[in-house]
Amino acid sequence: MPSILVNDVSPVITYVATASQTFFSVPFEFFSVQDIYVERAGVTLTYNAVPANNTQYSVIGANLEGGGSITLGGTGALAGESIVIYRDIPIERIANYPETGPMAVASLNNEQAKHIGMMQQLERDVSRSVTVPIGESSVDLPSAATRAQKILTFDTAGVPVADFDIARLTSGTLVSADVVNIVSLDQAITIGSLGAIGANTLGYRGLPQVIATAAYTITLADAGKHISITTGGILIPGNATGAGALAFPVGTAFSIFNNSASNQTIAFVATVTDTLRLAGTTTTGSRTLASFGLATCVKVATTVWVISGAGLS
Repeated sequence: MPSILVNDVSPVITYVATASQTFFSVPFEFFSVQDIYVERAGVTLTYNAVPANNTQYSVIGANLEGGGSITLGGTGALAGESIVIYRDIPIERIANYPETGPMAVASLNNEQAKHIGMMQQLERDVSRSVTVPIGESSVDLPSAATRAQKILTFDTAGVPVADFDIARLTSGTLVSADVVNIVSLDQAITIGSLGAIGANTLGYRGLPQVIATAAYTITLADAGKHISITTGGILIPGNATGAGALAFPVGTAFSIFNNSASNQTIAFVATVTDTLRLAGTTTTGSRTLASFGLATCVKVATTVWVISGAGLS
């Protein structure tokens, strides 16, 4: 086996094939056909001295300086397919040298060439890995059990942590601890509520509709929406008194559309001591929304709501 030099060439090359391309150069040295591996469109192909189809390839150029080539069988590659060719020499020692007597120079040269090839492979693999700057200490990943189904982030010291559950993304549910600040959301995002919705809580671009076909009691989830009601009227829970009392945050707002030909009453739940004030007046108490009228309620103090609208008396 002739001795060869090993050039400073990365032992991997990627081609974007043209239609029916079969021939691809291998620009790095290798020592046997078994050292060469080929992937076509992400699938590892099989070596065959006489390839029968495009899932097989042949190799020439072993032990030649400057490399060689591979040839796909059959119709070759499809246009635009990725062809990756790389060298993978087994990391092993298969030659030994006598302690006395003549030096097996050819064998030594061949072993040294293979050692350089192995180091090039390590350099190739290290260059594809995630590393820290040279002045920093290495970091350890959390254990497999800790990082399973988690998103990897970094704490204030740059240490990897895995505490965000992927299930919260796939289920579409995020809790406040997941997000510190949101700059923007895609227009297709649907926002739901999981509790009290404050006046400064991320809301809607429009007024999502809640359809009511019977007497309807306002809930925390109705903040920022409009209730389209046909019969039965609207009840607002008190801040701390009355059945089903709810402490709506100050600034909570919702609208009511009377989608019927009859009047609808807007009032507090019985026994409530809160105040419902007609905007622009000193008038308080239950209000009447006329046929196809539209009104908006805003909580302006702990126990005070203000209501205004068209068709409201």
